[in-house]
Amino acid sequence: MGDGGAPIRRIAAYPRAVPVSRKRKKVQRSAAAVKADRRREHVRRVRAANEVREMLAGWTAGDARRTEEARPHAGRVIGALLASPRTGIALEDELCARLGEVPDEVAPRHLAEALADAAGVLPEDDAAAERVRMVVAGVLPARFRPRTGLDAPDPLLKEPALWTRDRAGTRFAVCAPFGTPDGPVRWYLWGLGVSGYYASPEEALVAWQVGIGPAAAGGTVWHEVDDWPLVAGLLSADTSGAAEFLRSRRLAEVLLSRHAAPGNGG
Repeated sequence: MGDGGAPIRRIAAYPRAVPVSRKRKKVQRSAAAVKADRRREHVRRVRAANEVREMLAGWTAGDARRTEEARPHAGRVIGALLASPRTGIALEDELCARLGEVPDEVAPRHLAEALADAAGVLPEDDAAAERVRMVVAGVLPARFRPRTGLDAPDPLLKEPALWTRDRAGTRFAVCAPFGTPDGPVRWYLWGLGVSGYYASPEEALVAWQVGIGPAAAGGTVWHEVDDWPLVAGLLSADTSGAAEFLRSRRLAEVLLSRHAAPGNGG
């Protein structure tokens, strides 16, 4: 009973209706629409493939053009070597020096190809030509040597290979001894701006230390290489100048091929 005796009316509480989702009818696409989509996808793929082919064709044409532009420079280098009285390692050093005189706009890769081709067409029955072809083939990295028509033997690698790093641990130098058939063992140094042959590892170290400055070079000494994967990465990114660009890579191939097998720190 409420106040005044009036009966209280109770309202029954009913649960609210829960909305039920209706399944949407799957839109049936016509066969013509499906075919149109397939045609559009096919056209898109064809266009993408054509763009890639055009890009590769442009790159190949540009690469060939730059090689052609390098041929006159290669011809002058070959001509100078033919006229040189030097032989063996002395002629090789002259070749590298003359490569350093080629204008910077001629990329070493294109010059190497042009140089190999120029050596490959030299007469086979001429002693001076054979001498030059042997030197060129001995300096070029493996991928270019077949173009010379001569399979030059690898430089004779001695042991051990040495390396060091600056005080900050960010700049490295690698040094290895190579024998020559007509002279003493010489040490090849891979180092920023100072790559080349030296008479001894001590001389090579001094050249590298001078190059990086006394603050960075303080206390640096040679150690036998104990991390060949790291050395391989360093030599693949070698930034030798134009004069030593090809020879440094050729000798790096010889050095790394010796230490690629398991058990050599690689």
